[in-house]
Amino acid sequence: MPFVMVGRARGWTQRKILGVVALAGGGHVAVTTLLGIGLAWLGFELSDRFEQFVDRGIAGLLIAAGGFFWWRHLTGRGCGHAHRPGCDHAHDETEAATATASGKLTDRATIWTLFTLLAVSPCEAFLPVYLTAVPYGWRGVAFLSAVLAFAALGGMLLLTTVALAGWERLNPRWLERYEAAVVGTILGLLGIFVLVVPE
Repeated sequence: MPFVMVGRARGWTQRKILGVVALAGGGHVAVTTLLGIGLAWLGFELSDRFEQFVDRGIAGLLIAAGGFFWWRHLTGRGCGHAHRPGCDHAHDETEAATATASGKLTDRATIWTLFTLLAVSPCEAFLPVYLTAVPYGWRGVAFLSAVLAFAALGGMLLLTTVALAGWERLNPRWLERYEAAVVGTILGLLGIFVLVVPE
């Protein structure tokens, strides 16, 4: 929504809005991928030293991450990117959208502000998934990075297109409300899968 708000306020075409989303999403994916590569490398190092514990350790971390997201959901801290009322953190995206839409910044500064907002907030829900690549080596890391790029960029572009077409009229608040619970469930199930299914 910040991209749509800013783009409409500044009179951008739909093509330019989607281009800015792709640029900012690319930064988001690049930072998440770099952090994921670092996490996978750490997993490789630990795998060499503690081979018999790797699968259980990865499964435990995924289940713990799932529990963390469920805790965020149950305590009202799991508002994700939607920033519903009651969130206990700053609403940087909305504040930036207001500042950039008001004309205080040039188009170039506006674009780089939106880029920076996404680039400095990696996909925390996907980072633990990089641990599942440890048994498969760098090929597994490359596969997960491709999945991240396709899903994140594709999702951002799709949701922006839908928002431009009037997403708010559909009132998707129920999805925003359960975002952390859905992520927690997926991570928990992935952890159980790693624990139960041999590599």
